[in-house]
Amino acid sequence: MRICSGEPLQKSETPFWLVTSKELNNIVTTYSTAIQNPPMKSLPGTASFLTRGAGVLESRIPWQLQIPLFLLVYLVVCMTLTFATPDGEVITFLKVLEDLGVYVLFLSLWTGVYAHFRREMTLGWLLAIAAFSLFQEEVNFLNLGYQAICWMVGHVPTGEERQRGDVYTLALVFTSLIGRFIVQRGFRSFMRIHITFFLVAYTTFLCCIHYLFAYYIQGELLTERMRYQEEMTATYPGRFKYECERLPIKCFEWVGNEIPAEVLAAPSAQGILESIENSKMSVTGWLEVFPVSDVESDTVLRGVSASQKVIITAYKNETLHRVVFDGKYPTQSLKVAKVGLLSFSTTFIAVWFFGGMYLVFMHQARKKSKPNGANK
Repeated sequence: MRICSGEPLQKSETPFWLVTSKELNNIVTTYSTAIQNPPMKSLPGTASFLTRGAGVLESRIPWQLQIPLFLLVYLVVCMTLTFATPDGEVITFLKVLEDLGVYVLFLSLWTGVYAHFRREMTLGWLLAIAAFSLFQEEVNFLNLGYQAICWMVGHVPTGEERQRGDVYTLALVFTSLIGRFIVQRGFRSFMRIHITFFLVAYTTFLCCIHYLFAYYIQGELLTERMRYQEEMTATYPGRFKYECERLPIKCFEWVGNEIPAEVLAAPSAQGILESIENSKMSVTGWLEVFPVSDVESDTVLRGVSASQKVIITAYKNETLHRVVFDGKYPTQSLKVAKVGLLSFSTTFIAVWFFGGMYLVFMHQARKKSKPNGANK
């Protein structure tokens, strides 16, 4: 073979030791891409199918439109699920925003699981993850799995533990991602950094605004309302009758020791009324939680709803007794707290998850557009 002649070399006749530096660089670049994004060995068929589907989508849809189109389709699907599964609730704008926050939380959770296996995101995989996360949220198998484990170890789960499966899985995903960033060299990628940051930031943000709105602000609203109701319950007869007719409350007034049956329906009423029986004059108030029906109480995957909470105030003056029930204000105070909570959380979702994922796609597109050998 003549190496120095002007005739073009035949690729099949070139010995491996005469491969040019440019050809070698092409080979290294090709294999480095494969190493950075290895196929999921646990799901070879699915990975191959989704990879081909993602290639078709990416070839026909510019990367600039992929996240906006995904967001549009995702919002339509989420709203459809919200209206299709009302769970006995009236569908409002706040309800739609609340469900959207839950859906995106699970979308980011399973994107975090995906990040353990691949360095980059494609539109096909994002669609598949979104479909699976919506299925998981509707079936609720993480919390059902936690409940089953509790029964296996002899622990009886309560309603307060209804979301422990979701919380523990979320904590496991983002702590394992952080751990791999620390101990595994070469694990970092733009997509992995984004989804890990989002999981940690969004979880922390939700904890902060839940405490601020759902506990602190709503608690202050209920406390102030209870103080007013205590003052109104102990007021003079004419004003008491007027307020009872004007406000959406239930008022009870009697003389003697015979307590009305409707007052005794409150679980704590009898004990509190007995505790002030020896006082000449007393006024007190508390937030009562009424039990749910037998059908609803069969499952632990249910929390205490606002409709179960009632502000109760009791007044005693000699033999005169008054009790006032207000079951409307706790629900109204929750709506006030939700407006602030959901306004902040929805903005956070729109900016940090979908906006961040747009930056991920932009970074990947620029990386692919660079000439061979430019990415090291």
